[in-house]
Amino acid sequence: GLHLYNRENDSFTNYKHHINDTTSISNSIVISIAQDQRGDLWFGTPNGLNKLIEKNDQLTFKNYFASDNFPNDYIHAILPDDKHRIWMSTNKGITFLNTVKGTFKNYDIRDGLLSNAFAENAAFIDKTGILYFGGIKGITYFHPDSIKINKLVPPVYFTSLSINNKQVAVGEEIEGNILLQKSLFTTKSITLNYKQDFLTLSFAALDYHASDKNQYAYRLKGFEDKWVNAGRRRSVTYTNLPAGKYTLEVKASNSDNVWNNEGTALQITVLPAPWRTWWAKLIYISVFLFLLWYSRYIALKRITLKNKLEIANISLKREREVTEIKSKLFTNISHEFRTPLTLMVGPLDDLSRIENLNFGVRKTILSVQDQAKRLLNLVNQLLDFQKAESDKLTLNASKTNMVSFSKNIFYSFRNEAKRKNVKFQFTASDSQIVFDFDEEKMTIILYNLLSNAFKFSKNGGTVNLTIDTIEQQNATYCEIVVSDTGKGISDSEKEKIFDRFYQVAKAEAGKFAGTGIGLAFTKDLVLLHNGSITVDSEPEKGSSFRILLPLNSNQVINNEPVYENLEDDLLTDLEIEDIEIEPTADANSTKPIVLIVEDNTEVNEYLVALLSPNYQTFSAFNGKEGLQLALEIIPDAIISDVMMPEMDGYELCHELKSTLSTSHIPVILLTAQSDSSAHLKGVNEGADVYLSKPFNSPILLSHVRNLLESRRKLKELFTQRVSLGPSEVEITSFEGEFIKKIIVKIEDNLSNSDFNTDELAEEMNMSRSTFYRKLKAITDMSGSEFIRFIKIKRSAQLLLTGEFTIKQVAYEVGFNDAKHFRKCFIKQFDMTPSDYVKREKVITD
Repeated sequence: GLHLYNRENDSFTNYKHHINDTTSISNSIVISIAQDQRGDLWFGTPNGLNKLIEKNDQLTFKNYFASDNFPNDYIHAILPDDKHRIWMSTNKGITFLNTVKGTFKNYDIRDGLLSNAFAENAAFIDKTGILYFGGIKGITYFHPDSIKINKLVPPVYFTSLSINNKQVAVGEEIEGNILLQKSLFTTKSITLNYKQDFLTLSFAALDYHASDKNQYAYRLKGFEDKWVNAGRRRSVTYTNLPAGKYTLEVKASNSDNVWNNEGTALQITVLPAPWRTWWAKLIYISVFLFLLWYSRYIALKRITLKNKLEIANISLKREREVTEIKSKLFTNISHEFRTPLTLMVGPLDDLSRIENLNFGVRKTILSVQDQAKRLLNLVNQLLDFQKAESDKLTLNASKTNMVSFSKNIFYSFRNEAKRKNVKFQFTASDSQIVFDFDEEKMTIILYNLLSNAFKFSKNGGTVNLTIDTIEQQNATYCEIVVSDTGKGISDSEKEKIFDRFYQVAKAEAGKFAGTGIGLAFTKDLVLLHNGSITVDSEPEKGSSFRILLPLNSNQVINNEPVYENLEDDLLTDLEIEDIEIEPTADANSTKPIVLIVEDNTEVNEYLVALLSPNYQTFSAFNGKEGLQLALEIIPDAIISDVMMPEMDGYELCHELKSTLSTSHIPVILLTAQSDSSAHLKGVNEGADVYLSKPFNSPILLSHVRNLLESRRKLKELFTQRVSLGPSEVEITSFEGEFIKKIIVKIEDNLSNSDFNTDELAEEMNMSRSTFYRKLKAITDMSGSEFIRFIKIKRSAQLLLTGEFTIKQVAYEVGFNDAKHFRKCFIKQFDMTPSDYVKREKVITD
């Protein structure tokens, strides 16, 4: 530390460096001490220069470090001169501090010093003012007044240009623009586009004596007015300059701080972005004027449209007149439908009551009777809907028990419930709820609600029909609730489902979206009964339709609850209709297999009954179920409806024809769409036959018979083609490609005696059963028979070459036992291998 001696009390005060005190001495090690002409004391340390300051009897220190522009913090010696300068030797040369101006001036070996490194306290000033400093290479001495100042005014030049961190060369094209036509030294101006927004310019002063001491300053006129002192930094960077014209001015000083104030300059032009140019502004103005014109044009169009609307109203009146005429024609035709349908329903009802009637005949009569009633009901509904449209619908009410009436309708849906595997329940709070309502209209209401419930219920779901009486606002109502656990209705659709022609299921295009009149008509009929209908639904959880019908003062209510479930025993005369014709499927039967895919239960059962005498039949009730069943059983033919839930007939046909294991199966499509576009679509999807409903059963049976016969002939064709030689088969169909692949796999494993059907099926990426049914359907051979067939054919070719014995040939084609090989050869060619060779040689000769 530094010690101050007090003469009065013969004591010392110690001063040391404290890290957090900037007024303390800069280092606790003091190397040199000097006093200048003003009497100020200076202390040199290994970590900077210190000036002692005395104020209010307090001693503090002012610190100077290398960051204040002198060469090194290590101060070896201090010598003051008579010009208010403090000279110091350091580890990097000699420097002096002008105590008046507070500036440093540095000298090193480039200025004549023997060395930049000096020794501690090796310094002396003589009477003439010469300064002596001892260094590692000797003594350096000089008179401060004899040092000459470098008065050379250095010229300044720009040395390099970088755009977006890439240096620009002379003649280099950047984004279609050559910035430097000649050297940057002689370039007076450059032009930049709006993307060249990162600009760096380097410069240098041509003073080579201690060039690292040269100082620089710059300013960009048009962007900044004041000079920026860059120190020894020889470059400047600008980013995101606004469009405009600028002048970059640079000036420099030499090592003795003599400045060239004239310096150098470079004109810089920054072009605006395309959207800020004058022509862009012209476009903006043009667009604005166009919008003004267009708004005027729209106003004129509205006037024109208003005139057209008046004309359209006149045309609408005429169309209404034509519509009324059509409506009358529609009503008359519907009435004509009712007469023959009524004549059909009556006799069929009489026939169904005949005792000792054959079961199959009774089944057919009941099915036809049910469809006739359904068709009659649809015709009646159309007539009523027409009346509702013209506000002519009237109520024909009579006193009826709602419980028994609803139960009968409940029974009519039992087949639908069984077909869709839906739990169907009927519940009534009372055994009798008698009041006035129109039975015909109520039938339509319940049929529409229950049909929708079953349509949107998933397999294994639940549908409930509940009849109850409730008190509400001092009035008694009959409450009818039809609920299901189906897909539900979103909140946005609840307000629209009772609108005419609105379809909740329209998102699933082509999959029974309906016409959108059922619920609208139902609401009209409920309102006709002075009732109300509401819906409570949640997506994926189901829907519940609630009807309230007012009860009059003469109603009869018997408080005995009623509960019915389809699992309970029904009435005896209804049980006949519940019996279903089971698909015929005998594992040992040689009859061809026909898969029937039809969602309508009656049509499905009719097709089964039609085909079962001559074919094994399997049934599916939608396209998805049909595809799964087809992959499992690999039928010989498939008969499918087109409009079905889950997957329609077109998609089913496409999937069957594009799947390797089912591509060979002929498909017959049945549809109510008889237009040519639907026919063309079915054929394009791969259908072999396209029949319109209603179809003629002999024609259908003929098509099935012909398709199976063509498949049989195709098997013979495959066998004949393959018989030409395994490697020479030329069949271009999809099935031919399948056979070719099998032959290649067999030939690759020709000598492998362990190669069997399992390995061949695995090579073809198919299960053993699927592979067997596919190969059997095409070639009428099993996997092992076909492998043996190809191997024997190859052995025959090898025998004819004359290069192998019979035993060698047997080994080559994978037979370990020559006797077994001979036996198989005789079975295939009806002659021994040696006889075969002799015969072929005779034929060749």
